[in-house]
Amino acid sequence: MPILVYCATLQPPIPGIPLGMGGAEVLPLGEGQLAAYYSEVQDTSSLASAEKVKQAALDFHTVITGILSATATLPLRFPTLLSDVEELRQAVRDRHDEFVRQLRAMGDAVQMEIHLTYSAAADEQVSGTEYLRQKSEREQKLRTATDLCRVASASVVLEWRSKEARQGIKLLARVRRSEIQEFRERTAKIALPSGTNGRVSGPWCAVDFVELAEACLKP
Repeated sequence: MPILVYCATLQPPIPGIPLGMGGAEVLPLGEGQLAAYYSEVQDTSSLASAEKVKQAALDFHTVITGILSATATLPLRFPTLLSDVEELRQAVRDRHDEFVRQLRAMGDAVQMEIHLTYSAAADEQVSGTEYLRQKSEREQKLRTATDLCRVASASVVLEWRSKEARQGIKLLARVRRSEIQEFRERTAKIALPSGTNGRVSGPWCAVDFVELAEACLKP
């Protein structure tokens, strides 16, 4: 029977996993030091339309979030469909050591994100000098906002990374699972520069803080 694969964790398997795609039970497959989580696909029509795919993706996310709340989690791409459990078992065997290395690197940490944006974008219709002034002001305020976020939550963040994002910057913070609430409370109190906005999201799997091989994300 076809199966949908959600993620992998280190052993032992996590109890109390939310229901998966289409309300199916999510089952663990133990192999070596790993546990892989999957559900049987009784009806492949559950992925036959855009609306059904959207609902299936939400179910998938619910499972990942539930498992992540308890332990380091390596999510697979959605939808990772395999022909049966034996194919999954072989895939886990083939990538066992790499999966274990990545999960150990994540440790007891998750990824929190702060998306910083500046509402007043530079106007390309103005003169070159004024455009450069507006652009410089935007970059300066985003830098200031970044520094404020880093300082405010320094004691609970293990590691920071950043990347360019739409209309701003996305800050990535590696935070211990036990300090997620403290991170949220600290960042909620930050007085950002005028025109600058910040949106906190997470926890997510800390995949931006480990070296992931593309082949290891999908059996």
